[in-house]
Amino acid sequence: MALTRLNTHGIGADVIIAEDIAANAVTVSELQDNAVTEAKLYADNSPTNNYVLKAKSSATGGLTWATSTAGGGYTQSGSTVTPTAGQDNIEFTVPSGTDRLLVSFYDMKTAASANSLILQLSDDSAFKTTGYHNSSAYTWKGTGSGSIRGTTYNTAGAQFTDWTNTAQFASCEWTSPDSGRHWTWKMSGSFAGSDYFAETYGHVDLGAGKDCRKVRFHSSGGAGFTTSGIVAVYYMEMGT
Repeated sequence: MALTRLNTHGIGADVIIAEDIAANAVTVSELQDNAVTEAKLYADNSPTNNYVLKAKSSATGGLTWATSTAGGGYTQSGSTVTPTAGQDNIEFTVPSGTDRLLVSFYDMKTAASANSLILQLSDDSAFKTTGYHNSSAYTWKGTGSGSIRGTTYNTAGAQFTDWTNTAQFASCEWTSPDSGRHWTWKMSGSFAGSDYFAETYGHVDLGAGKDCRKVRFHSSGGAGFTTSGIVAVYYMEMGT
């Protein structure tokens, strides 16, 4: 009869399998310090720096890596960007489950005089380029008392309709009630060398089963932006 070779502890290789270990048999005292690695955790996604491990009942292993909601503050997506000459489609990535966005830009100007600055969202596969419901209005000092003027409704994204390559200074707040599929926004801004101020409001539905994963600065016509601007995006997950 062939003999089973034993290791130094007297147990043959691969002799003890999972079915031979009783539930709760391995206690903390049997685990070596620093022995359990991230790869051994049964999370449903890959880790990202500064994320925390959260319970998730719908995940097979019951765990997921996600942004921390402690303090309810915003986290910056990547770095602040100054466009290169003609740079278009300046993109910022946000994690799945994001339900608050703060977009900030200073002195952004389109390279072509007929083009406008548009903010657009993407799910995990493609940017949505139509289907937005955007309405805006602008105010200026004018002659005598001030004036308020409505502008053309558009569907390409969040934008100050009818404003082209005048340098724009603005912030845009986006909120989602369902962790990233449906979004509403309000964008307020001013314009270089003028006494005009503008606001735009709108909403968009990214579609069933989708959530926002990217934000981009897009120039209608595709000629991009000048080198004067500064842009940044911040995100938050409020939690449920």
